[in-house]
Amino acid sequence: MQSNLVVKHPLRNKILSTFLRLLIPLLVILILGVEFLLVPSIKKWSISHLQNSTSLITSSIRTTATVAVRNHLKAIAHQNLEIAKHHIHLVEQGVLTQEEAVNRVQQIFLNQSVGSSGYIYCLNSKGIAVYHPNKGVENTDVTSFDFAREQIKVKEGYIEYNWRNPGEEKERPKALYMVYFEPLDWIISVSSYRSEFDELININDFRELVL
Repeated sequence: MQSNLVVKHPLRNKILSTFLRLLIPLLVILILGVEFLLVPSIKKWSISHLQNSTSLITSSIRTTATVAVRNHLKAIAHQNLEIAKHHIHLVEQGVLTQEEAVNRVQQIFLNQSVGSSGYIYCLNSKGIAVYHPNKGVENTDVTSFDFAREQIKVKEGYIEYNWRNPGEEKERPKALYMVYFEPLDWIISVSSYRSEFDELININDFRELVL
């Protein structure tokens, strides 16, 4: 009986030793495979997923901002279009002369603020700035500017362009909404830098998307 026990122990040790000799290389191979193959693959996927998510959030915020700015400028433009229509109606009724009506409308335009530095101006179909708060620009041909040529072409709608005011170091994105008033051949334009309308965006609207 004792002889059998003596035989079994070396056999068990041999089996265990063989198992460990096979297991350890397999574990090493597995660890190296995870470290050099699986981990980089997961890292690459995570970075790609994060970039896609960031791009989605950025695109959503940009789209929301564009819609908010567009609607805000559109409301101002149409409000002033109605003001111009009202004064021309007074001309048709004989209450005002056309010169008086034009002067009154331009004064109303001048007294309005758009954002913190924006303003209202008018071009005609030939690209002449028939009204501008900067008197140095008024009655000049502005067709040398791409956005002005686009205005002449479409006459109504929303456009964006880069602009640098005198004294500024670099151009900044600017937004413009225009409506056409045919009786005076005015492209009534409401323009301001996009950055001046940050308050139109409620960042809480993007909370769920970010989370």
